[in-house]
Amino acid sequence: MACTQAEQVNKLLAEDHRCERSQSLLDPDLVIVGSNSESKEEAIRELIDSLFIAGRTENPDRLEEVVWAREAAYSTGLGYGFAIPHCRSDLINANSIAVLKLLRPIEWNSLDGKPVQMVVLLAVHESDANNSHMKVLAKLARKLMNEEFRDHLMKLNDSGNILSYLSQELEIPL
Repeated sequence: MACTQAEQVNKLLAEDHRCERSQSLLDPDLVIVGSNSESKEEAIRELIDSLFIAGRTENPDRLEEVVWAREAAYSTGLGYGFAIPHCRSDLINANSIAVLKLLRPIEWNSLDGKPVQMVVLLAVHESDANNSHMKVLAKLARKLMNEEFRDHLMKLNDSGNILSYLSQELEIPL
């Protein structure tokens, strides 16, 4: 792989990342338990950084802008201590669900007015042909309306257990 120009390198990287979209939505590197984030801004930044570190985006700053544009339309604080920010962008290399469990609840302008303790970010590529973004978002939102699901998820304090539970309940293979 001998490349002499930056454009060639970027093209090769882009081609390589196109293949990654077939990765599972869920990844152990995208589940953070015990976050010290103290604000909505810090929480979203921590989730975006996890996507960057896992190679699911090359441009975390621009991706964060996309998430904030979506958040500006209306708050993604679902209630019951959960927020589900989401975006659809060509900045995503692999469709992803990133989870952040906070040590202390933070304000999120939630529908029920209560602070958020768990944030689940859904990020999918713009060209998501089968609209899985909306399907997964709808399924997650329905599950979060179920008290038993919420309580069980909130009690989990291990990233592996959170990952397994979401995989099982949302029917997403690992």
